[in-house]
Amino acid sequence: MPFKISKIGQDTDTTVTLVPVMNVNALLDTQKSNFEATAGQKFNYDLFSKVLFVKSEEHMIKDLTKIRFDVTRIGFEVPEVDEVKTDEEVKEAANDLPF
Repeated sequence: MPFKISKIGQDTDTTVTLVPVMNVNALLDTQKSNFEATAGQKFNYDLFSKVLFVKSEEHMIKDLTKIRFDVTRIGFEVPEVDEVKTDEEVKEAANDLPF
């Protein structure tokens, strides 16, 4: 089954998302030929297992708090989290990068 992959973030704050493509005909010609070129090849599960990252409970609670989920409803105390930045603040910070 073909899938689209995306990566957001860097280092330990990286999130990789795989989204299956249910309709092969929806692929671009290049994507379709790349997919067809992999027919019959075996998937390298050892390589795949190296990219997985399981967040700690503390990290998951902080993430839930960042999206304003009330973690007290599931039995946790509200942790201190970094303030969520607006899109404009993120763009301004990116302009300060040396490259």
